[in-house]
Amino acid sequence: MAEQLNDYFSSVFTRQNLSQMPSMDKMSDDADRTSLSDIRINSDQVMKKLDRLRSEKASEPDDLSPRVLKEVKEEICEPLTIIL
Repeated sequence: MAEQLNDYFSSVFTRQNLSQMPSMDKMSDDADRTSLSDIRINSDQVMKKLDRLRSEKASEPDDLSPRVLKEVKEEICEPLTIIL
């Protein structure tokens, strides 16, 4: 069975032509470039994101239910803001 699966996937696999890959230019030292240290996150932004969570959705890999996060949003907003 494993051989048949291997044969099938080998037959439909396509190789990408790496010679036509786009090149990435180095980031310039422009003064208008934003770095991570320039990003500011406040508790209002975090609260808005928590409010927008859809309670009926399934948990993510972190196993935190959106419903639970919404229920404890008042308690976790400040710590999340500090972390972010």
